Amino acid sequence: MADDTKDKLNKPLDLNVKTTPEGLTQFGVKPSIHSRIASAAAKREEQAKLVNSVGGSKFINFSRIFIFPDASGSMDGAAVESERSYARSKGTFETKLDLLKKAVDSYLQNCNCAINLVGVASFPEGAFASPSSDYTTLRQLVNTLTPDGSTPMADAMGYCFESEQFSHGVLISDGCPDNGPEVLSLAEQYKMKKITIDAVHIGNDRSGESLMKRVAEITGGAYIKFTDVSSFAKAFQFLAPAKRGFLQAHNNPVALLGAAEVKL
Repeated sequence: MADDTKDKLNKPLDLNVKTTPEGLTQFGVKPSIHSRIASAAAKREEQAKLVNSVGGSKFINFSRIFIFPDASGSMDGAAVESERSYARSKGTFETKLDLLKKAVDSYLQNCNCAINLVGVASFPEGAFASPSSDYTTLRQLVNTLTPDGSTPMADAMGYCFESEQFSHGVLISDGCPDNGPEVLSLAEQYKMKKITIDAVHIGNDRSGESLMKRVAEITGGAYIKFTDVSSFAKAFQFLAPAKRGFLQAHNNPVALLGAAEVKL
């Protein structure tokens, strides 16, 4: 028998042998599928705890919600202006307001009418409803919106603050409000009443980004910037109660949402 063959036969089996610091021999085995699943779950739990420890997870009271949609004239624009004529010629053109309507519908699909009362207050005035469980009427109201006028965001925020009871709001806009200082003043008042505001800025206009980000910071909500408005329509659902926890714990929310910027 050749020497190399003898060496192979005499070589001990690879049993994943390890020597402990005490000099003891351990024969390792591959972990079972159950232990691997448990290990993966433990890692996810550890990641969630880490997110909480650095302030990534915030409590949001979703009991009474107001959605504040921008219905100004600029919302008649396309997600990418250079594609407007091509899209119209192909019959596929959708405005930013069209996509906002789809976004609101997906948001409502991830609410529970038994525990999440939802209302709407557009700016300019065009759709208004106090928070309720009647999602059907809410969808109908939002679908009637047509783009027109300026961006009186403070009017909608101020009226609801003075006349309505709610715990959370979602601002959606593609530009800068008519009266920025008043919007920021209202944000401070919202903070005092523990009303959180998520601020979502859509489109390529950058004029309102800093203000929307500040509203979210003041009130403790999320700020998200979408340059791709089609991504906004698909990803808006992650701000809703049923999926908010997943968004908060995700290690890359920008990639998850297809957004340009996310601050939770």
